[in-house]
Amino acid sequence: MRIPQGYPENVSAVSDTVSSIRVSWYPVPEGQRNGTISHYNISVTNSIMLEILRQSTLLL
Repeated sequence: MRIPQGYPENVSAVSDTVSSIRVSWYPVPEGQRNGTISHYNISVTNSIMLEILRQSTLLL
């Protein structure tokens, strides 16, 4: 498995409700993908304690 050289662009997170967040982004530029990207890992952290509150994997 090869790791992309670039990162998703224009990442945005908006609170939909008190218990949900909508996350969106533009994909890693094609020349920086190093192959097919199969999934993204998303973590939600507490900004004060820096503890991970929830992790999700988005399969493509």
